Amino acid sequence: MRVNICAQKDSCCYKKGSESLKASRERFPELEIFESGCLGICKTVVAEIDGKLYSELTADSLAKLINEKLKG
Repeated sequence: MRVNICAQKDSCCYKKGSESLKASRERFPELEIFESGCLGICKTVVAEIDGKLYSELTADSLAKLINEKLKG
């Protein structure tokens, strides 16, 4: 599974995205979790998981989503 989290420096999503990126890497060290440039949806935590965009996330809801994807 590949996860991209929008955390583009100097953008509106940088603070929340950076926090979610750090939390996700700590919770799921075995996954490929990358910092992404803008994914096109602003002022919210946005993640791309295996090519599909998810928005309006928090660090906790992102972790829940990743867990659901891992379970299949």
